[in-house]
Amino acid sequence: MPWQEKTEAGSKESDQTSPFSEKPEATTPREETSEQNDLSSVTDLPTIPAEGYSRYLTMKSNAYDRINAKIEEHEELSFTVGMALLPVIMVDLSFIFVSVLGMEGGEAALRMMTADDVVIEKNGQVYSITYTDEEGGKFRQTAEFFSDQDAIKSTVATDGKETAFFEYTKVGNGYASHYYSANEESDDYSLITTFFDEGNISAFGVTTVSGAPESIIGKPDLTAEYVVNDEMYIILENGTLTVMIDGELKTY
Repeated sequence: MPWQEKTEAGSKESDQTSPFSEKPEATTPREETSEQNDLSSVTDLPTIPAEGYSRYLTMKSNAYDRINAKIEEHEELSFTVGMALLPVIMVDLSFIFVSVLGMEGGEAALRMMTADDVVIEKNGQVYSITYTDEEGGKFRQTAEFFSDQDAIKSTVATDGKETAFFEYTKVGNGYASHYYSANEESDDYSLITTFFDEGNISAFGVTTVSGAPESIIGKPDLTAEYVVNDEMYIILENGTLTVMIDGELKTY
């Protein structure tokens, strides 16, 4: 498996364990969960993209907060891991328009955020947003809503060229997602992967790829291993933080 190969190559410790090997029983501090948005009572499927996307973002934010709290316990991680996680948080700005799709007044809200010529069209469960930015660039975003799976697939194109791609899908009591975007100064692409649940697992990965990833929609068996790659990933599970960064795999 990728994390096993990386451990052997990047560490001299022969007894180093994997983040997915034997783990203690999961525990979640009561004071931590009380401060987070409680999604445990949400069992129904969303009816519009904005609703599903909001649930996804709320749980992602909670997952990030859990990792951040663990990082703060280890001073040496504050800069390196904190900086490595910035793309995971900032990437959602590229898909903020999904947050109003299906909502009454959504088109007016988009005009306030972008331009007066915003147009939202709907064909079945596929939404499209078009507008011209301040510099005259032609912008188009599409979002396909899978209401029976609590999943969305969205693409962003500028001047006819696809520049970003995003999918999230419900997995058990959590979500998996990936973001794929073109690097302007090279011929490759950045891939951000995530997997998290309501209160135990928080997993994020960032890597460089040469082609588009396979769709994750319709794949309910994904686990935290989904984020593992050869460049950078961070997994918090059962209170143990596993960090692979700068060629080193460490646990805390």
